[in-house]
Amino acid sequence: MGFLSSLFKKDNYEEELKKETSNLNIQREIADLNNNSSEFSFEVEDVFSITGRGTIVTGKVLTGCVRLNDMVQINGITTSVIGIEMFRKALEIANAGESAGLLLKDISRDMINRGDIIRKC
Repeated sequence: MGFLSSLFKKDNYEEELKKETSNLNIQREIADLNNNSSEFSFEVEDVFSITGRGTIVTGKVLTGCVRLNDMVQINGITTSVIGIEMFRKALEIANAGESAGLLLKDISRDMINRGDIIRKC
């Protein structure tokens, strides 16, 4: 008797494993729907300015998700997200619970402070 069959105490452990995998996939889809339907908010932890590139804010996505070219608002200023990066990887989207860096268009470093909240327009 193999390890998995002893775990499930059945001879058809592969079917049980498929059911559990299917349940996990459904839970992930529900989480994605919740992330996409809830309002996006991002808490700023740090602000950087890169010459020739723009202003980068790092922090954590509290709720929702943000995609490239989404319009966001911070301190009453509307701008767009022209870059998303996590652990030196460029991405198309950042979801709730993830730490990320957002490259913001046409905004200067002195317009943003630690603790500010970025939201979608």
